Amino acid sequence: MPRRRRRSRARRWSLGSSPFVIVSALLASRRAWPALVILWIFVLVLWVAFFKRTQCDVETDNGKACGNDANGRLRACHLTRFRE
Repeated sequence: MPRRRRRSRARRWSLGSSPFVIVSALLASRRAWPALVILWIFVLVLWVAFFKRTQCDVETDNGKACGNDANGRLRACHLTRFRE
């Protein structure tokens, strides 16, 4: 049975980030530096909030942090009830 190929993360990020690169080039060509700075600050905050690889910091029943892998600082891991 043939294996399924997974899409590389590089391809997924290149397709997802291309609108930001295009808008950045447009703003830079029009010398709209304040708008460009605001755009990139927004993109950075969005990435940290939802996509950055981190650990879950939800407090467990015994008072310690969960410690499982999570995506973004605003998200928790997939476990709904965790006991140690």
